[in-house]
Amino acid sequence: MSDNQQNFLNEEQLNQIQKQIQFHLTSNPYEYLELNSNIRLKFAIFPNVTRPMSSKGLAKWLWSNNTLFANKKVLDIGTGCGIQGVICKLGGAESVTCTDIIPNAITCAEENIKNILPKNNNTKVILSDLFESLSDTEKYDLIIFAQPYFSGKPNEKYNFTIGMQNTVEIQNRFFGRVKDFLNPNGKILMMGWNFAGKENNPIQISKQFDLNIEKVEQYHDWQGVQQGKFDIILLDDR
Repeated sequence: MSDNQQNFLNEEQLNQIQKQIQFHLTSNPYEYLELNSNIRLKFAIFPNVTRPMSSKGLAKWLWSNNTLFANKKVLDIGTGCGIQGVICKLGGAESVTCTDIIPNAITCAEENIKNILPKNNNTKVILSDLFESLSDTEKYDLIIFAQPYFSGKPNEKYNFTIGMQNTVEIQNRFFGRVKDFLNPNGKILMMGWNFAGKENNPIQISKQFDLNIEKVEQYHDWQGVQQGKFDIILLDDR
């Protein structure tokens, strides 16, 4: 256990991280997302790819709020299995760019895009550390970032913990550059979990970068490995 973990996380939070790690290691290689009685999507989860948990709630929220991205350009950072990007394209986005720092996540997202979306879907997947591999001439109407909830260093044995636990430096780099990739009137969509502490909470960090909190909606999840109240946070540069 690192000093960084000890500084910011209590025992209950550390136990939650271990519970999530075990869930990743022992679950079957698929996740299912029910959007309504007629639409049930099957996502492959490759080894070392961060498994969607509360982000399934974000995907359902996106599906119900498609005016945010319909006929618009979307960037999905930390895409994992591609769940948010797939939902945006199914919901009418003009184009979707998905990025992740984990090579296996790139292959996983590509596989799910191929299996779920129609051909010629105007969706691409790029290996990138945040905005590093993107051209700054590209602008987006909606930027989604499924940032790590917990502070501290990810577990070196498991790449997928990059999506669960990381230092606030990741978010500082994200917020430091995100405005360069936003179209006028563009939005940023993230989530927060008060249980995980304030260190990585976008509501706290975004204020330092002069971003406006346009909307916070609460999503409740009483099933699965992550349980509690989550904030769905919409930001803009007004």
